[in-house]
Amino acid sequence: MRRIEPLLPLAAVLVCVLACLPLLTKYPAPGSDEPGFVDPAITLLNDGYLGTTLYEGLVPTMDRHIYWQPPFYFVALAGWFWIFGPGLEQARLFSLACGLSIVALVYLLARRWTGPWPAFAVSTLCAVSYWLTTRAVFARMDTLCVALSLAAVLVYVRRMVWFAGILAGLAFLTHPLGVVPIATIVADQALKRRPLPDIRNACTGFVLGGAVWLIYALQDWDAFRLQMALQLARKQQSPPYWYQFWMARNHAIAISVVAGAAAWLAFTRRRPAGSELLVVATVVAFAAATYAHETGYFLYFFPFGCVALALAVDRHRFAHLALAGALASEGALLGYNIHRYDHRNYAALGDAVRAVIPPGASVFIGFADVTPYFALIGRNPMRVATPVPLEDPRAHGRLAAQSDFIVTTIPDPYLPDVSDVIRGRTPLAVIDQGPGYRIAVFAGKR
Repeated sequence: MRRIEPLLPLAAVLVCVLACLPLLTKYPAPGSDEPGFVDPAITLLNDGYLGTTLYEGLVPTMDRHIYWQPPFYFVALAGWFWIFGPGLEQARLFSLACGLSIVALVYLLARRWTGPWPAFAVSTLCAVSYWLTTRAVFARMDTLCVALSLAAVLVYVRRMVWFAGILAGLAFLTHPLGVVPIATIVADQALKRRPLPDIRNACTGFVLGGAVWLIYALQDWDAFRLQMALQLARKQQSPPYWYQFWMARNHAIAISVVAGAAAWLAFTRRRPAGSELLVVATVVAFAAATYAHETGYFLYFFPFGCVALALAVDRHRFAHLALAGALASEGALLGYNIHRYDHRNYAALGDAVRAVIPPGASVFIGFADVTPYFALIGRNPMRVATPVPLEDPRAHGRLAAQSDFIVTTIPDPYLPDVSDVIRGRTPLAVIDQGPGYRIAVFAGKR
């Protein structure tokens, strides 16, 4: 067994690689938030400051400062681009690398309280879960933030409180939901009535991270307030809390199993010493993810629930059946997605767009499921519709009308003012690879 054990976390990581690579440029479709997250990193790499011109004419100040998300992801991604170059695959592979870290950290955390096989089983569940696979092949900061959060909790249980606080501070510098690890650590220490110096040590490291964000925000406080206000306005327009659970209904088995394991751990008397921390972490992360309104944020609590499930599997046979059901459910849905989206070809989409848009021509890209942004990086000046609400509801339409070319999703362009601009025009090209992967290119200004 001792010879096999070091191979188990590597096997779980390999499962995650095999699960994610077939979906790398296919599902989720390249688009949505990705241009707004990738372009600032490219600007930082090339020009030395954190900004983007994608929203010029829509959101003032973003050409010089990005504030609607904390800065650490952009800095880390710029470093990744410095090594591997910018692009769709490179950006998504960074998320995948962080996702692989999540799988390994789930194993290491579970191994703290259980044997190697339960730890391997739950890390494999995490590796094939919808929550990880969809975020690990998408250029967002979630997998980096969750990896830092898990690392903070792991070093905390190993009594490196100061280091845990620093990692928690980096998690918060990556995404606002990075508040989860420091909240977990402080709550755990308070419940266990730890001495005040321990709490102070954890908080000191976290405050250092918060101070970095504050110093950066003070460079242009008015821009910070504006961009944060736009983000809050977008959140207020989100569906109610219960809607994200409805959207996650296909994955109800996995959610129920890990949540049930955390609930069992909270009330059982057979709980291993120190494992109360997992209950606190799961509750804090679940509350934060729910409050954030978006289904994808379930990734923030799912790994902690997987670790709680490992403890249940280690002690109860019925938990084996629950784990098997969750693995079968997530594995089947993953396989279905790999098969369903196998026909998608982003390289062909890019070739078709470049064939009708000459180098140097200005392009307006509607906020869409799939985007040609990655096919035009460094070739064309681009503007992209913003996901946040604007004071002027006609701003997107005016910007589109001023561009040489307009690219929008079909059959629904999403933006009524852009629809007005292209109404009656014949598209120069239509790329149709099925629902969620359809765009049309129109001539812009006349």
